[in-house]
Amino acid sequence: MSIDWSQAITSERRAAEQALADYEAWKVERQARVDALVVEVDGLVFDGNEISTRRMADVIAAADDLADATEWTLADNRVVVVTVQQLKQALRLSTEARTAIWNADRPASPGEITSHP
Repeated sequence: MSIDWSQAITSERRAAEQALADYEAWKVERQARVDALVVEVDGLVFDGNEISTRRMADVIAAADDLADATEWTLADNRVVVVTVQQLKQALRLSTEARTAIWNADRPASPGEITSHP
């Protein structure tokens, strides 16, 4: 019986695989936090996830005036009339919170990890 040393798992390879697993787990947790994001403006609680913020940006871009109003479904599924200004504030708060989530506790990405002799 011969040993195929090319199949040996080195400590560097094991560390790289663990780093990749840790990074992927962090990305899943980060996405769950982004998906659950809510923000409050004027006592109204808005979903702050990526889909909702895209919708907010669409309404803001199409509006003629910040005082324009539109129906909006809040995080608790109530449909209310909100102003474009309120949506703009919710978008700003959501973007700030999402940026914080994206950068919080970020492990080194697998490509950034180098082994040292």
